[in-house]
Amino acid sequence: MPSTAGSVCLRAAIHLNDPSQLVYTTATLLPYMAMAVDELDQELAVYEVTPMRRESITIEVPAGSLLLPQYPVDYVETVRLFERLNNTSDQFAEVTERLAVSQSYIATPIQHITEWVSRNNLIYINPPSLAREVMLEFVAGLTTPATSGTAVDIESSRLYLGLVTARNAARDAGNSVSTANKWKEDIDRARDRVVRRLQKSVGTTGGVRRRAYRGRG
Repeated sequence: MPSTAGSVCLRAAIHLNDPSQLVYTTATLLPYMAMAVDELDQELAVYEVTPMRRESITIEVPAGSLLLPQYPVDYVETVRLFERLNNTSDQFAEVTERLAVSQSYIATPIQHITEWVSRNNLIYINPPSLAREVMLEFVAGLTTPATSGTAVDIESSRLYLGLVTARNAARDAGNSVSTANKWKEDIDRARDRVVRRLQKSVGTTGGVRRRAYRGRG
């Protein structure tokens, strides 16, 4: 059974000497866990570790659109784009990535989306003359915990997230920087383990920055 935000918050409460969660309830700790997830997401980006890919639901694109009108909440980067006529069961066709959308397609729109360009975290397309449906294959960021039942995306990150959640709560809610700082070495080791396990599992053995192992001292 996958770990949940509730189990991570319980770990954090134990670190904070509140195993019964009388003070540090899951509801209290969820914002601090969200901060921990953001920190882990940034760390994985620095070391070019991509733990997952997902496909989005279909997105309606009105006729004449130059940009995709919406994106999945955990969207980070497009891998591939597919399209079909809106409100049909036609097969999706892959769209070609370009450096720029052809001006001829902008001046004289055609029915299909045939080109896409990624720029500034937006997806530009040739404006179709008919409403289309697109599906993204994309690199996803980590899920922000909203409830106790939110699943933890990376099973090996439980220890790291629990420690960082506890640190954040001690620093910001408990106003104790000294308490927060006492977990620094444990957090560093837990982060190393997560990054190294993900590097191994996704096969990123070449062209990826490696963390120097800090040992247990």
